[in-house]
Amino acid sequence: MRKITKSLIALAMLVAGTMGVNAKTLDVDLSTLPASSENTTWDSGTNTFTWSAPSWNSVEIFGPGNYSAYTTLNLVTGAGSADHFRIIIKFTNGAGQVTINPVAVGNTSLVLENYVANVADLASVQTIRLSGAQDCTGDIIVSSIYLEGPDVNYIEANLVYEAPAGTTDLNDLTGTNTNWSVTYPAVLNGQAQALCGDGDGSNEASHVNIAGYDYLCLEISSCSGGSSDLRIWIWDDVNNKVVTLRPHPIADYATVEDWEAAYNISAPGTYVAKVSGYKYLKGMKTNWGSSALLTVSQAYMSTGEIPVEYTPSGKYKLFGETPGSVSLNAALADEAATSFDATGVMGTGLTLDAANPNALFIANEGTLANTKNVIVNGVCSNLELTDQKPFMAPADFTATAASFSKTVTDAEFATMVLPFAAALPSGVEAFEITGNTGNVLTTSNVDAIEANKPVMLKNAGAYAFTAADVEVKAANGVQTNGLLNGVYATTDVPTDNGYVLQKQGEDVNFFKAGDGIKVNAFRAYLTATAGARLAFDFNEATGIAEMEKVRNGENETFYNLAGQRVVKAQKGLYITNGKKVFK
Repeated sequence: MRKITKSLIALAMLVAGTMGVNAKTLDVDLSTLPASSENTTWDSGTNTFTWSAPSWNSVEIFGPGNYSAYTTLNLVTGAGSADHFRIIIKFTNGAGQVTINPVAVGNTSLVLENYVANVADLASVQTIRLSGAQDCTGDIIVSSIYLEGPDVNYIEANLVYEAPAGTTDLNDLTGTNTNWSVTYPAVLNGQAQALCGDGDGSNEASHVNIAGYDYLCLEISSCSGGSSDLRIWIWDDVNNKVVTLRPHPIADYATVEDWEAAYNISAPGTYVAKVSGYKYLKGMKTNWGSSALLTVSQAYMSTGEIPVEYTPSGKYKLFGETPGSVSLNAALADEAATSFDATGVMGTGLTLDAANPNALFIANEGTLANTKNVIVNGVCSNLELTDQKPFMAPADFTATAASFSKTVTDAEFATMVLPFAAALPSGVEAFEITGNTGNVLTTSNVDAIEANKPVMLKNAGAYAFTAADVEVKAANGVQTNGLLNGVYATTDVPTDNGYVLQKQGEDVNFFKAGDGIKVNAFRAYLTATAGARLAFDFNEATGIAEMEKVRNGENETFYNLAGQRVVKAQKGLYITNGKKVFK
């Protein structure tokens, strides 16, 4: 499976030099300001900014970008017919417009945090504009404008993506086009850049084969500065012509009537274009002149009537030296994050706290001071795992000490799966579910927990499962042991053959899962072909509980072997309180 990365804050820079967001200064080239814009004029010979109306009188000085590394906006201005003006900042993330008004002439240093309520918004700037005052018209002299920030190498975070199962990455397509390649993330900014291939709209026969695929899918991770008509060029070998398709939001795939009609992309998301029946893909381009910035983090082909939805992996790559960047803070706050590759971090003695307590950090010696879940050279000195929170080991490693806390409620039963082998704590019993006869489950007692083998626990209480010098395998996804299926992330239970452990009234057993039923991390569901309810027993040798002759008690509830509740037990075999009894 191909792995790719994109910046969590994937906003490209339009102003020359802004790609290095940690640069000390960023100057405005005053010669590039437009001669006129929104009731304004700019005379580059005299550096004179003039506004002819008290509103709608601004000109852009910094375009869309991530300006979170800068702390001050500095201006050197002189009085003309006016002695004050404004600075306006707009954002792409929905934050309110910032207006700095009035700004006097002279040498001015504006500390951005004094005006921007949430400094993180500076990572999502749409425009920074020089504007005339609202109480007068006139002009001023502008000698210099520049952003300034500390010379800091912040730690940045990239989210790792994995192509969904059942899809084909565009780089894996074959064909005769020698220019074919896709590099992620791909930033397209309205200058007709090609995402892949030569993007040539002519009719030459050098194309990539997409025969048999139904959808071309694009994960667009950011869109700012407007909208863009993204064009997908197909070679129609039947009619000998180029066909231009437009991707639409994946949610609209079934309602699109014309895939060739123009469609402007203005927000992040998964977009698809239906390519069924076409044989060749030539390339992709944005429309010339658009002000939008599109960042494509993944592009792939899928088959079938329904396009495959894209999902992130929960893995991050970190690089840099000092915490504090917007992308790092957002990554650490991601409760679905399962691992951080910090081998590219150059700092020492750092503490990085993740919202997910089970997140793993892979780091170099001495980089991190975290007290748990740090892997150095394949060894984790202290692995502490929390029930119901997602976990994923990106690679095999050894845990010098490993622990997991589990509470079995007053229902007295629970399911569990662990990524490491552990002894059974005192007071709890564990069982495998090895099969079923009709609606009766067969169980087998176990005296220790094996890695990645889900079990059923018996007896209420709080238990600590611990181990020393234990191997942890990169076994992700569903872990099967008999009829039990253990998971390390919240998972949908299949409705055709899935069962979940539940307490219904006084009855604790496995019940058929309905729509929307899920199990949380470190727990298990059961799969079988049976009725609506599966009863269990705990006879280790035969799986048949000791048959007891009992009398009908007023408070006892009986079920037959089909899982059906009976009002009055006649002669025969029944189930009550989790045991088989003989009447």
